[in-house]
Amino acid sequence: MNKKGISMSCVALLSAQFLMSGAVGFAENKADKEPLKNNETDRVIVKLKKNSKVNVKELLTDVQQSTKKATKEDEVKETVVKKTSTGAQVVQTEKMTPKEQQAVVKELKKDKNVQYVEPDVFYKQDDPSDLEKFINRNDMVRQLQWHLDYTHIKEVWKEGYTGKGVTIGINDCGYIPHKDLAPNYLGGYDFIQNPQMSHDQDGRDADPTDNGDWHYNEYGQMVPSSWHGTHVAGIAAATGKGNNSVTGVAYKAKFTAGRSLGAGGGYLSDIADSFAWLGGMEVQGVPKNEHPAKVINASLGSQPYPGLAPVPQTYRYVFDELRRKGVTLVIAAGNDNVDANRTTPANVGNSIVVGSHDDRGAKSGFSNWGSAVDVYAPGSNIFSTCNNGQQSPGQQSDEFKSGTSMAAPVVTGIVALMLEKNPDLKPDEIERILKETAQKEYDPMSNTTMKIVNAKAAMDAVKAKDSKPEKPEPEKPVEPKPEKPVDPKPDYPGDVEAAMRKYYKTNGGKDTYGDYQYTQYFHDGTAKYFFTYGVIYRTKDKYFASLMKDELITEMFEQMGGEQTFGFPTSDIRKVGSRYIQTFEKGFRIIQQKDKVWLEKE
Repeated sequence: MNKKGISMSCVALLSAQFLMSGAVGFAENKADKEPLKNNETDRVIVKLKKNSKVNVKELLTDVQQSTKKATKEDEVKETVVKKTSTGAQVVQTEKMTPKEQQAVVKELKKDKNVQYVEPDVFYKQDDPSDLEKFINRNDMVRQLQWHLDYTHIKEVWKEGYTGKGVTIGINDCGYIPHKDLAPNYLGGYDFIQNPQMSHDQDGRDADPTDNGDWHYNEYGQMVPSSWHGTHVAGIAAATGKGNNSVTGVAYKAKFTAGRSLGAGGGYLSDIADSFAWLGGMEVQGVPKNEHPAKVINASLGSQPYPGLAPVPQTYRYVFDELRRKGVTLVIAAGNDNVDANRTTPANVGNSIVVGSHDDRGAKSGFSNWGSAVDVYAPGSNIFSTCNNGQQSPGQQSDEFKSGTSMAAPVVTGIVALMLEKNPDLKPDEIERILKETAQKEYDPMSNTTMKIVNAKAAMDAVKAKDSKPEKPEPEKPVEPKPEKPVDPKPDYPGDVEAAMRKYYKTNGGKDTYGDYQYTQYFHDGTAKYFFTYGVIYRTKDKYFASLMKDELITEMFEQMGGEQTFGFPTSDIRKVGSRYIQTFEKGFRIIQQKDKVWLEKE
């Protein structure tokens, strides 16, 4: 079989979110300025001590000299962009790499008048992986929203809790009108200072409309608008009114939008001000928020640092203040499959950091992990509100997206349900309840014990505001926990059954599969056995099938969502005439003929 690569037609199908054919037609709109990459910046945040006698002009001179020294630029122009909610000055400077940022910060820290200084790092939204629209749109939308059943949210609805009376804050790329969101939308604010990034040419204002976050990447390719904030808002608070309507976890909660991400991403200082305003803090030059949120969702973050990420003082101040005010923050863990402590704001603390799992209860392959992650929630193939515009807004739509961006608003919605039951709950109590009532699942790939959220169990642990304390129950004897499954021996995939051994040996054993690595177990009795050259799947019906690395069919399977999209394979790759075909649980088959690969619905 041909293993050299997928044909261009297939690449276009798989990568539609990033390689749209319309990119050529918009080439004349490309900005002359090279776009900032994640974790780069052209700004510095400087907080002077309370009794400092240094004026703004002197501050600019200090930053200018430090930047020239770090970047080795002959001419460096500095301007004050704004004052943040923390009272710090944001200074516009030249573009700096992370290494140059550290040099500037180190130099400015020597000044006894400076309380703290840090780079105003540029972040991108926690980019989801869009899926092609091969799902049959005649299916009922509720059936597509698998996360509502998995987290037992529908059971909570039956008890009468819907999020009514709770306001959610969405710190993202803004809001685009959608029929399933409009009744719950309370307005918001646009915190993007740079008019080119906002695509509305008017800087900060009281209109958080998402004008699109399309931009040109470092290769000159146009990246289409994601409508990320609208998708996130729908997961948390879409109304579900009418047939084929998206239903949010807290579908009677209201939400406000803080727009801090625009073309290509956003600045730390804008994101922090958006957090502050959404939670009811004062932000200089911005009107008071008339609808402060009790829970704020932020599906955004930096790219991983080489080691532990620095904790920005700007975030620390805002997060601490919001915690003191009783506002719960929910942060996406990130999509790089690394320790979340290497990213920010997931590493800041005083927030609930959310990783992602799939519809089998396994950690999503992209999800970050580690001690910074508090809980996991559904984040693979989540159906929610969106828009089909490639640059500016088009028609409203509903689409699948994957990412910890999608897992975070599931938890945000659950927090809103908890606050409806007891509005006096503090952030510490909410975090504790979510962790204590979560279902524990071990993920061998990251050696992580996941805490998977359970909305019903969390709500059962919340005492209603007017309820009387219950009498303490007598202590129950602690039952021993069942041992985790033991990974099979390397010579064959475990003492599962004779049929498994027969399948393994019949197909060539070690010569075909290479060395055994580990086994991943699922709730429904299925298992995946990982080898050097491929994977053997065992279903609950004791059926076996393989996917081998470097095959074109396997590449397409993985790039379009893997088991979350297709289910397990129900056959090995078989040759039919000049074609190679493999079938899957969810009614799809992938077909290869020479170097072309395509998908069909059975």
